[in-house]
Amino acid sequence: MSTEENKNSLLPRISTELFGLYCSTQRLLYGGQIHGSCDLGIQSNLRTQYLQVTCTTLLANLPRFKLNLNIGLERFPIRMTVTDTMDRYGGEQDHRCSLSLALAPHAIEVVADSNRKLSKDSGIGIGVRHNSFDGLTLTVQLSRGTDAVIKIPIKIASQSSISRDLAYPWKMAYTVLVAALLDLVIGDNVHDGRNAIWGAAPKDNAEEKQKAPEADAAWLREQERLRKLAEQQLCFMRQGAELSRQKEELSNGLIILNAIYYVDGDENSCNLRRQLDVRNQIQFWVENSSLFLPGGSSKSNLMGFYCLARNHSSTTDLSCRQAQRLKPMLYIRYSHSNGIYEITIKDEEELSLPSANALRIGDKLVVQ
Repeated sequence: MSTEENKNSLLPRISTELFGLYCSTQRLLYGGQIHGSCDLGIQSNLRTQYLQVTCTTLLANLPRFKLNLNIGLERFPIRMTVTDTMDRYGGEQDHRCSLSLALAPHAIEVVADSNRKLSKDSGIGIGVRHNSFDGLTLTVQLSRGTDAVIKIPIKIASQSSISRDLAYPWKMAYTVLVAALLDLVIGDNVHDGRNAIWGAAPKDNAEEKQKAPEADAAWLREQERLRKLAEQQLCFMRQGAELSRQKEELSNGLIILNAIYYVDGDENSCNLRRQLDVRNQIQFWVENSSLFLPGGSSKSNLMGFYCLARNHSSTTDLSCRQAQRLKPMLYIRYSHSNGIYEITIKDEEELSLPSANALRIGDKLVVQ
């Protein structure tokens, strides 16, 4: 190629005198409560090409807090993000919200997003983004799976109007209000027909109080029978789970490392077993490196599962009713390909693994 052609080429010019060295490390800190990672890129002339340090909390039933510090990757060297999965309808855990704050010298970026599942594979999101370089933008996102994503940005105000337009703060507040109303309307329509109350409170009258202890005792006896049945089923499932695990290890497929079915709450007042190890029960259903458990009903109805209520003589009048209204959770840590992932779902939510909603906590060689 001639010198003139090389000058006009759109391809980046690559120096033949330099080469790069890139390294990455990941660790679980404070007993697995925090995931930390560090990425570094260095050129052969010892100049740092980029540096990134990330810390993410892994506390169960709490929002994920993420702190990202970087040099050479983006305009904002400091970014803090909090992500939470909420559900005000008492159904599937299908509403994810995030708030991000990024800082740079004389610049700031604030991003608020709300994403909802419309079905198993599709979703819709509403977001508001304020950026000192780009202005104010309202974003609508449609997704199908993880590959097909359409983002529609709606420019509300340009960068030049941030300092010149006195009404800019009001435009921002109005845009946030519109986005919140749109998100609520979408949520109400998506979840139309679902019951927002998990179990009605018992009537406060003398007749109900007299019948309560007898009904509670009968309910607990039935749960104890189902528990013994589940333990018998687990004896049968262990061998199938081990065969599935060996098959998946050969293909570097889906391996359940840990699975806990649990309920949060005061064990004494609510009369509960706090957790149940269901690693073999979940692995048993893995086939061809994938797993799908339908939603709409309690996981305690699955083979090898049972209700977490405990049967003993100290049962109070309200303990059984409390146990029936509590919302169990299912925590799973699994490996797939070369990564380790974690996901927590609610009792009646469908489970599909591998999942795009799972948090990747590291590589197999790093995370145990």
